[in-house]
Amino acid sequence: MRDDGRELLFEIMDLGGWMRVCVVDPVTAEEVVVTAPSGTARADLERLARRRMIAHLAARGLLASANTETDTDAGGAPRRDPRGGIIV
Repeated sequence: MRDDGRELLFEIMDLGGWMRVCVVDPVTAEEVVVTAPSGTARADLERLARRRMIAHLAARGLLASANTETDTDAGGAPRRDPRGGIIV
């Protein structure tokens, strides 16, 4: 799957009641893992993992620009939730 010209590698594992999704950016070798209930659609799992990877790369300055204005502030950094999390 490609995002902003970047290939991402996905590994999806069923762990009983949960799905574990590992996404790897082969260019930077950065890895992000997310979990979701086992009934979650594959497209939703991949979208969640891809957006989490974009936020991860942007936070570390490894992504030139995040591709959606809803995911970033004016400076290109991931938007922060008022409770301290990152909005993905």
